[in-house]
Amino acid sequence: MTFLELQTDAIDLLHELVNQPTYSLAKLKGYINRGNSIFVRKTKSIEGSISITTVANQFEYTETDAATLANLAIPFQVLYIDGTEVGRTLKPWPGGYTNLPKEYSYGEPYYYWIRNVHAQSVASTPAYKGIRIGTWPIASTASKTIKIDGFMRAMTLTGNTDEPEIQPEWHDALVYYAV
Repeated sequence: MTFLELQTDAIDLLHELVNQPTYSLAKLKGYINRGNSIFVRKTKSIEGSISITTVANQFEYTETDAATLANLAIPFQVLYIDGTEVGRTLKPWPGGYTNLPKEYSYGEPYYYWIRNVHAQSVASTPAYKGIRIGTWPIASTASKTIKIDGFMRAMTLTGNTDEPEIQPEWHDALVYYAV
């Protein structure tokens, strides 16, 4: 179903209710998008891959390095591909970003760290909004690939022809959530 069809179905259901609430169209669209977001988060129904090309001696990578990184919800595999097609699985750095050594180390990465997975900006440093990922040791060579496989967030539906990324048989769940 398209976003317009979801809205029409929700309005039709609202008219069938005895004590129907009255929603503005903007509020109804918001409820459909919220239902889409919650459904995808709870069911982990969207899987995807993100590829980032390494830059020599770069500490971390952000959405500007890979626009789709902002859509990452939970990574389940991070690979470092250095010329072979398969690549090597990187393990999470123990303690995450907050436990990195003070001195930088450069070379062939064996670990990855991730920070701000929920993409919340920090009030004291608004420049650090969004997910950031890095390797340890820091990759010392350019043009290699960090491939992140994970569960993705739902895209916000805005245009009338936009379709949810979930399976079509579950589109009615968004309508019922909105109603």
